[in-house]
Parts: sequence; C-alpha cells; structure tokens
Amino acid sequence: MRLLAAALLAALALALPGAVRADPPAIWRHGTVLPKGDAGFIYMAAEGGFAAAAGLDIQMVAMRADAMLLKGLLAGELDSYEGSPGGPIIAASHGADLRIIGCHWPGLTYALYATDKLARVEDLRGHIIAIVAPGSLPDLFTRAVLAAHGMSAQDVTLAPTMNTLPQLVAGVVDATAATSEYAPDAAGMELHVLAHAMDVTPSFLRLCMITSGAVLHEKPDLAQHFLAVEMRAWRAALADRAGTVALADRMAHLPVGSHSAEAIFDEATQRHAIDPSMPIDTRKLEWMRDLLAATGSVPHDFDVVGMVDERPRNAALKLAPP
Repeated sequence: MRLLAAALLAALALALPGAVRADPPAIWRHGTVLPKGDAGFIYMAAEGGFAAAAGLDIQMVAMRADAMLLKGLLAGELDSYEGSPGGPIIAASHGADLRIIGCHWPGLTYALYATDKLARVEDLRGHIIAIVAPGSLPDLFTRAVLAAHGMSAQDVTLAPTMNTLPQLVAGVVDATAATSEYAPDAAGMELHVLAHAMDVTPSFLRLCMITSGAVLHEKPDLAQHFLAVEMRAWRAALADRAGTVALADRMAHLPVGSHSAEAIFDEATQRHAIDPSMPIDTRKLEWMRDLLAATGSVPHDFDVVGMVDERPRNAALKLAPP
C-alpha cells in the first residue's frame, strides 16, 4: 500500500502543470531572513506541500539579514533568496552578476518605531537609530523616511546592530525600522509608530526574488518551476488566513499571545501589498536606485533595469496561470 501511495503521489506530481520530472525531487536552495510573523507566506511553498506536489525540493535557508543572504548567493550556497532589492542593486553596480526575477511583496509593510519620548520624525535629530547593517532594509527605509521629512543620515546616528527591537525596548537606541506586524503590540512595549512605509515610501519594494546570472544559465528550467510553485503557494496563502497564521506560528515559534502573524496577514491583504504574479515594476527599481545614488552607494546612471530577467517569470505564469 505504501508503494502504491508513493506511485500515485508521483503520478499526481507529474500530472501537475509545471511539475519537475525528477526522481529524487530536484533541489532548489532558497534563502530568507529568520522566520517571523510573515513566515506563513514565505514558507508556504516549501512547507505547504506545493513544492513536493510539483516534484521540487525547496530547501529553505534562514539567515539573520539580507546582506548574509546576498553573500550566500554570490558564494554559490543559494540558488535564490527573497529580500529587498537594495543590497543587490549596490552589488550589481560594482559588477556582481545578479538578477531580479520577480517581486511578490511590492508593498512595503514596514514602520519606523520609536520610544514614547519622540513624537515626530523630526524629533529624531541627534538620536540613535538601529539599522541592522549598512544597505539593509531597515537602513534604506530609515534613510527614505528621513529624506521624506527633509532630513538626512547626518542628522542622526545610524547604529548597525542586530535584534533591533529589543535594543529599542531596552533604551539602547531611540528608534528602529521593522515590519509593521509589531504595531499592534507597540503600546505594550512603550513604543509607537512614527512613520509607515505605505504612507511615506509607496515606491519602496519590500521583497523580490533575487538570483544570479550563473544560476539562470545552469538551471533555467528549475528557476521557472520554482517561481511557478511559489506563485501557487502565495495565492493559497492569501486565501487561507488561518492556515497561513498557523504556519507562521509554527515556523517562527511565535510566543503565546503574539498578534504579529495575524497583523501582517491582515495588513498585507487589506493594503494589497502582496502580488503572487510577481510583477517587476521597473519604475520602483529606478526609484530605489535613485535613493541609493543619493547616499553615494551606486552611480546615478546605473542601469538597474538591466538586472531584470523576465524569462523565468513569463514561463512560470504559463505553468501556473492566475
């Protein structure tokens, strides 16, 4: 009976559009930051049965920050990762062969948190803001918020540090940027939101699928099958609040009483921040290039559109049509 069940599962996988015909399953190594409230979305493809049903083994690799994921990709330890395109744009402007193949979370569900002694963004002058690392999403978002309020990094102290929210709660720093999933619990931590990304920086892309030219050259078929599986999974996650929240709780080991998984799901759906078809808005990429150019991180004339490779996404949309 076990052999029969295995045979039926294999037959189902091969019958699915976009199935990878490989035995054992083809491996795709995919990176993400350490699981948190949005893990239900991010892990749905690998943990929700979508990859297995398509004959693909998505091996998830979690690291502390985007910068570490980028290094892993460039070192050949990853086939792709999902993160802010800011770091890859900087690396590509210095010659790294990187490709953006889809942007599934184009709306930045992010916020700038501060202690209660700071009431406005302008009150940040002279204070310390935790940014994880230069070029990280918290760093870039913080700079964008400052610029939107007529300020710059010279008006504050940007402190590279991990565990930014605990550092803020402990009073080591005065503000930090993090996902807006923490907003419902901010008051209990004696914090509040100074600025929300969807209001202040609507052109800021949150998550894109990043890979390298070498991976696309070596594994073009796997790349398109990977994106097709992810598209199916993200659609399913958006349609199943309870299942997505439960998966986030399991993968991130969220504490009892935490509302972060529910908060990020509701915000992402209500603000239409997620798009499972993964469109790549080149205007937003150019906006991010200009933001980085203003800080001296990339040349003003860097061709960021040249990083875009639509071929895997176009093929994936045929394998997994909306």
